[in-house]
Amino acid sequence: MSRRRASGYQYRDFDERTPDAAMAKHRREMLLQAYLPLGGIAATMVVVLLVMLLAMTINRTEQVGTTAACMSALILLPTALVCIVPYALIVATAAGVRKLNVWLPTPMARLRNFMHGVNRASYGVARRVAAPVIWLNTRFAMLESLFEKFNQYMKRRSETHLLESGGDD
Repeated sequence: MSRRRASGYQYRDFDERTPDAAMAKHRREMLLQAYLPLGGIAATMVVVLLVMLLAMTINRTEQVGTTAACMSALILLPTALVCIVPYALIVATAAGVRKLNVWLPTPMARLRNFMHGVNRASYGVARRVAAPVIWLNTRFAMLESLFEKFNQYMKRRSETHLLESGGDD
């Protein structure tokens, strides 16, 4: 028994589909969408490897460099291709977000301007809060330098005193 919806989409009741038919459909989908692509990739890799082995055995020369370059290409090219797709998606997303930001309607433009003002105000508050800390840090650095010079003077003085007295103290 099949029923039609108002949109014209037709669906079946659950009792019409048998578990065997559902399992057969699942197996067919897995074969077409998962196993065949993986098998194709594996077959391509085996064929390329066999062609390289045949090319090396026919010439009977020491082609270690060429073989290493080909093998590294076999390793690096699939990795690079797999990484290019997410990179392209990230770049496209960034470009799309920028265009969306420029295209935003007037209420969003007001919100953007408001947020820019909030950002500038927060930087101003941060500068005002940090100014006394920076001022104190400058003064403490001067005091630290003064104490360091005094400490060095005292060390030199005690060393010269020890030398003059002969180290009998």
